[in-house]
Amino acid sequence: MSQLEHLGARATLLDVYKKNKPMARHILGLAQAAMDMTDEVTPGEFELIGVYVSGLNKNAYCHALHSEAAVQGGIQRGALPELAGSVPRYGDARWRAIYAYVGALTTSPANVSPAHFEQLKEAGWSEQAVVQLAAISTVFSLMNRLTDGLGLQGGPKFFKETGAQISKKGYAGLAKSLRLGTG
Repeated sequence: MSQLEHLGARATLLDVYKKNKPMARHILGLAQAAMDMTDEVTPGEFELIGVYVSGLNKNAYCHALHSEAAVQGGIQRGALPELAGSVPRYGDARWRAIYAYVGALTTSPANVSPAHFEQLKEAGWSEQAVVQLAAISTVFSLMNRLTDGLGLQGGPKFFKETGAQISKKGYAGLAKSLRLGTG
C-alpha cells in the first residue's frame, strides 16, 4: 500500500511516473539506454538480469513485473530466479561470470574485484557488455528503491499487462504511452 496519500492506496510505479514526469523520463531513458547498449544481451535477458537484481534486493514488486517482461521476451519461466535471490537457471557457462558480477555489484558494490572483470573477459563478454551489466544493475536497484521506498504494490494483472507492454514496446515505448514528453 502506498504510503503517500496523493498517490492513492493502490498506486503503482506508473502512477509515480505520471506525477513526476521529469524523473520518469530520465529513469525510463536510462533503462532504454542500458537495454540498447550492446547486442550481447537480448531484451529478454536484460529483464532476466533485472529479475535477479530485484530478487537479491528482495523487491517483490519489480521481481514480479520484470519476470513477466522476461517471459514475454522469451525466457522460460522455469529459468527465473526466486525472490530470495537465487541464481537464474539460464545460460551457458559464460553466464556464471555475469551472475557473479551482477550479484556482487548489487549486494556489495565495494567488493567488486578485478577477478570479476577477468571472469567476464575470459567468458567472452566485451568491455561494453560489462558497462551494460553495471547499468542494468543500477537501473533495477534504482527501481527497487523507488517501489520499496514508496510502499508500492501491484497485482498479478498489473504485472502481466505492464510486463507485456515493456516487452513489446521497451522503456521508450512505455514513456511514450505515459505521455511523459521530452522536456
